[in-house]
Amino acid sequence: TGTWRLHEFDGGTAVSYDWRVRAGKPLIRRFSPIVKPLFRANHNWVMRRGEGALTRWLASPQRVARTTSVLKT
Repeated sequence: TGTWRLHEFDGGTAVSYDWRVRAGKPLIRRFSPIVKPLFRANHNWVMRRGEGALTRWLASPQRVARTTSVLKT
């Protein structure tokens, strides 16, 4: 289950996402203590890469130009 929260502040927007994961299959629940650190490490790696890609995209002059032209239409 995931919940997005958006909060306006000083002319910007803060975004948070709360994601609750529950293992439903018995086999996954049984081995969860063993594999949880691996899943956590993978998640953290993916999030760091996603943050970097999003930061580059938001700073992209091409994105700003496209967004501006779309807003003027």
